Formats: sequence, structure tokens, C-alpha cells
Amino acid sequence: PDSRWLVVPLGALLAAAGSLASDAYRWHPPGPLFLVFAFTVCAMVPAVPTTVLVAAAVASASVLFSLTVSHVGVLRVGGEWQRPDLPAPTFRDALGAPGARVHLLRHVVALGVSGAIATALEWAHPYWAMVAAVVVLSGPDLASRLTRGLHRVVGTALGVVVAAPILLWSPQGAWAVLVIVVLQVLTELVVGRNYGVALLFITPLALMMGQLAHAAPVGPLLRDRLFETVLGALVGAVVLLLTP
Repeated sequence: PDSRWLVVPLGALLAAAGSLASDAYRWHPPGPLFLVFAFTVCAMVPAVPTTVLVAAAVASASVLFSLTVSHVGVLRVGGEWQRPDLPAPTFRDALGAPGARVHLLRHVVALGVSGAIATALEWAHPYWAMVAAVVVLSGPDLASRLTRGLHRVVGTALGVVVAAPILLWSPQGAWAVLVIVVLQVLTELVVGRNYGVALLFITPLALMMGQLAHAAPVGPLLRDRLFETVLGALVGAVVLLLTP
């Protein structure tokens, strides 16, 4: 059986749990987007025990390297490392907040439906639809959530245009790494100001990294990215509007 039919409901349940954890721990940015993206992408990649171990080792090393780089400032200013004063999680308050339980259900329904439709249509990347649905559900109120969904769709559409010549060029080796680094830097410069603009760089960045692992024909890849994003955003918006 297609393992994606197992990943979709698990991803939907994980999104609900991640949304609750986000509220309880006051994550910034809020919402389970990165949690869902990491799980669904990794779970849908064919693997054997040896490749899982390699992936775990590489991921752990990357995290440690990133933590090391992020603490370079301590050496520069001559300070000492201090444990941050993090707020205690408030799961009971998060679950008891007005509309909290409905919002958890939104994640289960929106991600489950969008992922199931994409899988039934035999699209190659159902997690793109699920991630788009998560984006629409993230935000403090209905207007901001729908705005984020619009940003996701428009930004992805324009990002596909930006990605096309890069993917057709198909840089390899050091050139590919350089392109990814530049796109990542540009993303970080604008993502805090305008999510839609950031997607001009996030889209080619994600597609480039995917091509490094599993190369795919450029045309179908760009089409799937756009179609599945639109699907997820539409499903998320419908779920929001039906559950005020």
C-alpha cells in the first residue's frame, strides 16, 4: 500500500498537537508549520535503516553546527552563556482558551482533507498541500489567516517563476550550494517583513534542495508546487470559513 495514506492522517494529528504546543510554549513564529513540514517530507521519502541512520547523523550534525554558529556572538562580546528565561508551558490554559479545541480540529480536518485529495490525485508531493493548509490556519484571527493564505498562493506562483530558470540551469556541486545559500540569506532578510515576498526565495530554495536529493523533471515539479499549494490554501480557507 501507498505509505502516503498513513503519513497524511499522522501529519494531520501531529499538526493539531503542534498547534497546541505552539500556544502552550508561545512559539515564534506561531503554529506547527516547521513540525509538519519536517515530519511529512521525511516520512514520504523512501528509506531503509542505513539511510535513516545517515539522515539522523547529518541532521544532528547540522543542528549542532547551527547552534555553534548562533553562539559566536558570545565570544565576540566577551559574555557568558546563560540559560534563557523561558516561560513555563501552559497546556491547560492553551486548551481551555476560547475556540482552542475547534482550532485543533481545524488542523486535523484541513490537513487530512488536503493531503488525501493530493494523494488520491497521485500528485507527487502531498505534503505541499498540507503545509499550505497549515499556513492558512496560522495567525491570531480570521483576517490575518486568510491574508497569510493569499500570500502563500501569490508568493508561490511568483516563486515558481523565479525558480524556473534556476532549475533549468540545474547548478551542481559548489554552484548549487552557493545558490541555496544566497536564497536562504534573501529569505531571512525579508521573511519577517512580508511573507509573500519571502516566498519568492523560499520556493526556489525548497525546490533546489529537493532536486539535490531526488531530481525530477522541472515542468511537472513546478506545476505540482503551484497546484498543491493552491489546493491546501483553498481547503484551509474553506475550513476556516465553515468553523468561525
